[in-house]
Order: sequence, then structure tokens, then C-alpha cells
Amino acid sequence: MDPGRVLLLNLAAYAALALVAAAGVICLRKSGNWLPLQRLRSGRWTGGEVLACFLLFQFLPDVLVYALDEAGFFFQIFQMRVQYARQRFVLAPLTLTLLFAVYFWLLHRVHGTYPTHVGLTRARWKANVRLGLAAFCLATPLVLGLHLLALLVTHQTPHPFERMAREGLLGFEWALLGFNAIVAAPLLEEWLFRGLLQGWLRRASPIGHLVVAASALYLGSVPFYESLQQQEGHPALVNALQAGALQAIDAQAPPILWESLVFAVIVVGVYLAGVWRLWRPVFQSGLHHFVEPSVPENVNPAAAVQPLEGETPVLLPRGPRWEEFKIANARWAIVGSTMLFALSHGAWPSAIALTPLGLLLGWLVFRTQSLVPAIVVHALFNAVAFIVLLVSTVYLN
Repeated sequence: MDPGRVLLLNLAAYAALALVAAAGVICLRKSGNWLPLQRLRSGRWTGGEVLACFLLFQFLPDVLVYALDEAGFFFQIFQMRVQYARQRFVLAPLTLTLLFAVYFWLLHRVHGTYPTHVGLTRARWKANVRLGLAAFCLATPLVLGLHLLALLVTHQTPHPFERMAREGLLGFEWALLGFNAIVAAPLLEEWLFRGLLQGWLRRASPIGHLVVAASALYLGSVPFYESLQQQEGHPALVNALQAGALQAIDAQAPPILWESLVFAVIVVGVYLAGVWRLWRPVFQSGLHHFVEPSVPENVNPAAAVQPLEGETPVLLPRGPRWEEFKIANARWAIVGSTMLFALSHGAWPSAIALTPLGLLLGWLVFRTQSLVPAIVVHALFNAVAFIVLLVSTVYLN
């Protein structure tokens, strides 16, 4: 579809949902202050638990699909063999329920973490819903405009949703696709990226940041490596090479997505530079950069520079440097979660537009300590994409 038609469809879908969102903002206008007092929610989950939750997100649906496929469940529904993507969407409601059940049990079992600690809370829910509706109205045109600009200056690889929709879907599959895009994906992705990952990154060690950066670089390079594989296996290029033609390089093969690899390298480099800037004073001075010795009430602070006889001075992280360090880490955690969120979607150049969207979602969670406004924005944004996909596939083809 040409960019002009894509732009018109996106604007129409956005305008319809923006009217609904604006009406919601008006209805919730008396829901209190837009933003609460700044605070950081406590958390004790570790990087291992974050990794376990991401692995469950990746592999639990695979296990369910494999087991039900072997039992003939999908053949009974479709009366034929269908691809994995269609099987997975049929199980979206079941997968969503099981994943959150396992997540809640795992986090509570290991460290006593409740969903409210991660950000799934009803506190100030009306004000947070209103904030999410307003953020959607203001930010979506900028994100969609950036995505259209990226489409004009770079090559494109379709989203898995698009590839599956082009092959033809049944009516109930479109309903499940909409459920997955508007309900399941916002809930799961905000829980994983903004709740667990961002909440852990602000407390992570430099090793944890390096692991996240390496994971983001790997995921961001996937479109590049897939384009290489497609070109190597393209019939026109293979035939030209077999014939010994020097002009094989000009064969009409899929383009190599160098720009996706460059974008991933730049984003990861910026993130690591920020991590180094935050941790450099600690590397140079150790904990003494923001750790001060505790002083007994009956001792003059000037006399407490040396350890008291027979006592070991207790070092506690406190003071302005420690508070600044915590806030700076919490803010830079927004960048880390955004980086992994944008690069993990695979389709290119969606990562370019998803980066500012992820920064907005991360800031909303950081500022409100609630996942509700980010879920609202994410759901409405995905609703725009789903409406465009549905109209362009079903009604304009």
C-alpha cells in the first residue's frame, strides 16, 4: 500500500479513537491531580526473575501450541494444518491467563512481591486512566508521523501480524488478533518491560546493564540477518550466481537492512555510554562516593572522622549523592526498557517510532509508579494499528 493511503488510514483511525479518548478525559476531569507526588516504589525481584519471566513469555505459548497440535486440537478447528502463528493466536486468552498466574506465583514465592509492587494497582486509577487517554491524544500523531517518515527513507519488513493477515483469516481469528493486539500485548509487554525490567534496571549492577545491552543488540540485529538469509536464498540471485553472471549483485533480491543494524548499534552505544556516565564515580571512588559513616548522636561529627576505639564504623548509603544516584538510575532505566522494547518487535522500521513511544510509556510508569497509564496508551496505539490492518486487508483489497 502506498504511503499516502497508509497515512490517511492511520489519521482516520487515530481521529476516531482520539474522539473517544477526549470524551474519556472530559468525563474523568474531576479525578484529582494529573500526577502524584514523586516517589519510587520498592522492589526486591532480581535479574534472574526478570529473565525467567521473559523466557516464560517466549516458550510457554510454544509448549501449549505443541501439546495441543499433537492432540489434533487445531485440526479440529481449521480442518487443515495451519501455521504456528495462527495456532498461537487461537490460544491468546488462555496464554494470557496462564502467564499472569505463573508470574504472580513466581514473584510472590521467591521474594514476596505482589502485583502492586510492579505497578498493577488500582490506586488513583481514574487519574491514571485520564493521564493515559490524554497522552495518547498528544503523542500518537508524532509517533505515527515519525513512522511514516521512516517508511519513506528506509526499506520495510512487514510485521508478523501483517504477513498472517495477508494469507487470509477467519472471522474469529480477526477477533482473537484484535484481542491479542489491544488487550494481551499491552498487558504483557507493560508488565514485562515497564514493570519488571524497568523496575529492576534502576537497581541493577553494571553486569545487569551489559546483559540487557547485549540482548538488545542481538534482537536489533535480527532484521539484518534475516534480510541476508532472504537474499542468499532468493531465486534470481541464486540463478545468476550459478550462471556466473557478474551482474548478479544487481539481481532483484530483497535489500540488506544495514540501517536496522546501524540503528541497533547506535541505540545500544548510547545506552552503554549513559550507564558508564552514571557508574564512573563509583568505579573510581567505590561506595565512598555516596556512602557516609554513621555518627552516634552523642559524638561530635568532627571527632567521628576516625573510627571509635573498639568499634567498626558502619557505612550507610545516604546523603544527596545517594538520592541523586537512585533517581538518575531510575530515569536511565526508562532508556534501557525502551531500547529492549523497541528492538524486540522485529519488524523494521517500527523500532524507530517505538523508541519515542517507549520513552513516553516508561516516563509515565516512572512518574506515576503505576502501569495503568502506559497500558491505556499502549492499548489505544495498538488499536490504531489493528484498525488500519483490518480495513486495508479486508475492505480495501
